[in-house]
Amino acid sequence: IIRAWVKNRIAQVNAIEDRIDQEIHASIFGKMKEYATRFIGILAVIDEAYKHDITNVFSKFPNEIQATSDVTKRALEIADYFYNSAIEVYEDVRQEKIAPEEVLIASNMFKRGESYKKIAKVLYGDEKFASKAHRNTKNWIIKYPNQYKAENKK
Repeated sequence: IIRAWVKNRIAQVNAIEDRIDQEIHASIFGKMKEYATRFIGILAVIDEAYKHDITNVFSKFPNEIQATSDVTKRALEIADYFYNSAIEVYEDVRQEKIAPEEVLIASNMFKRGESYKKIAKVLYGDEKFASKAHRNTKNWIIKYPNQYKAENKK
């Protein structure tokens, strides 16, 4: 079960075209692969503990525990959950760091104190789009706080 899971994940990672994304996914997967074996052990011990009478301190707990296929599958589900969570965080951070050119231009003008009319003229070719520039700037301050040096107040 583990070999199939590893083979499937490696194929998914290798299918990623962007080299940087592929390296990030590979490093996250490498860590999750280590954690998966730990999750298997933890779940096997927990399952065994639930079989015993915990009120009796003299209850014999086995020295060795076999991890079943059910335990392995559940552990891999946990590893997949954490893998996907890590990828989501990476995507959010990447999105925040890599701002489109429009955002970079607007943030520089905003920091210099330029009016929304001037920002609109540069971005959209006409000052009449000042309200659009204002609206977009408000959204970009939240989405790209590092570009605007502002705190994200969601």
